[in-house]
Order: sequence, then C-alpha cells, then structure tokens
Amino acid sequence: MLPDFVHERRYDVVEVIGGALELGIGGLGMQKVAAEIGVPYSTVRDWRRRHRARAPALVQLFAEHASRLGAVIGVVPRVAEQAALSLLTVVWKKARELLAAVGGLWRFWNAICGGRALGTNTNPPLLAT
Repeated sequence: MLPDFVHERRYDVVEVIGGALELGIGGLGMQKVAAEIGVPYSTVRDWRRRHRARAPALVQLFAEHASRLGAVIGVVPRVAEQAALSLLTVVWKKARELLAAVGGLWRFWNAICGGRALGTNTNPPLLAT
C-alpha cells in the first residue's frame, strides 16, 4: 500500500502532479507549467495526456462519490478535464465538512483513486488466434 502522497508509477509527489494538472486545465501551456514547477516538459505533457484520457472515468468516479456524500454538484463544465477537477473539488470540500482529518485536495484525489488516477493499462493486448 502506498502513502497518499505517492502516485503509482510516478516519481513526483501528488501535490506537484496535481498542481501541474490544475495549471494546465486552467489554460496555462504545458511548457510554461513545466518551467513554473521545475519538471521536464515531457513529464508534464505525459501527466496531462494521461489525465485527459482518464478524465471521463474520473468524472464518473467523482460524481458517484458526490452522490454518496450528498454533495451539491451545481453546474459541471462540459470539457471532461474541467469537469473532473470541478467534481473532485466538490467531493473534497464535502468530505472535509464531514471529516476534519481529510487532507489536501491532491492527496485526497490520490487516495480516492487508489493511487491510480493517471494509471496506465499494464495488461498486454489480446493476441489474435
């Protein structure tokens, strides 16, 4: 079991990864994000690509959590990455209301995603027979 600040198969702590995603989703270019947080451009670009690919699944996961916690969702952005960030924030705020021990946003993100929010498919493709 990994601590909540470690994302599976990632070198950087979740606050760095999440902060980079937040900046990128907010409109800052990936080269500027990389320069701002001191991480190679290729690393930041890969985080963003993985997040973009996983965003629809994350939206569903966060919406389910919001529903279970009784959180008021409000208007959700149409772009999946923005929607995922918006719903994550709603769920995190509601969880903090209910349980004061809930940590920061990105550790929470990592914990409810099981350390695999940016996970890759490690199963080999099925071979045709």
